[in-house]
Amino acid sequence: MTENLCPGDTFHVTVTVNSSTYNLRAVSMDLVYNSTVLQVNEITVSGPFTSYLTEPGSGDDGAGTIHYGIANTEGTYRPSAGTFITVEFEVKAGAADGNYALALQNVVLKDENNDVIPGVTVTDGEGVVECNAISPTATANETANATATVTATPTANETANATATPTANATATATETTTATATLTEIPTTTATATETPAETPESTETPVQPGFGIALLLIGLAAVYILKRKN
Repeated sequence: MTENLCPGDTFHVTVTVNSSTYNLRAVSMDLVYNSTVLQVNEITVSGPFTSYLTEPGSGDDGAGTIHYGIANTEGTYRPSAGTFITVEFEVKAGAADGNYALALQNVVLKDENNDVIPGVTVTDGEGVVECNAISPTATANETANATATVTATPTANETANATATPTANATATATETTTATATLTEIPTTTATATETPAETPESTETPVQPGFGIALLLIGLAAVYILKRKN
């Protein structure tokens, strides 16, 4: 909403587009205004494409309807959001005080297959001529926002109406978060234990003297004694 306008004042209306999750290829719409109160000074294309073709017949008819359409020529299509056109209006001389609608009609958005994108919701703007409350020499340069929004999923569109008239689009998005949990599993370890086996200590075995060998020694001793006695 743009307030406190007097004849001769200018203000700007921005038309914004949001294709949500759809790949946007083309957009067209009509902006309808009261031609007995307002006149169009300028229309500026601001996007949402960097390269585009303008639809033939786009512009102001001077009778209260602005028609504008553009098609993407970038070669790639993607979800797009942002300002489509900006219109500078001027309040005509002799305009009576009152609220004057800036209505979006015939809004069409197309996807990469040139099919119409479903679920378009529209938020209109408004200009308020109320000259008695301000000095006749004051100039109001404010922006009213008329917003065309494509909604693929439920969207909360909240419009803030103030002097500068920003349009706030709050979109609630549910995001599912998947958490992967890594579980550490302890694997039992088999330990091979080397057991030293004490070496068997061989026992000392005394070799018995053969009985015959002892007798032979005894006989030799007796023979030696006998020889000694004979010599004596």
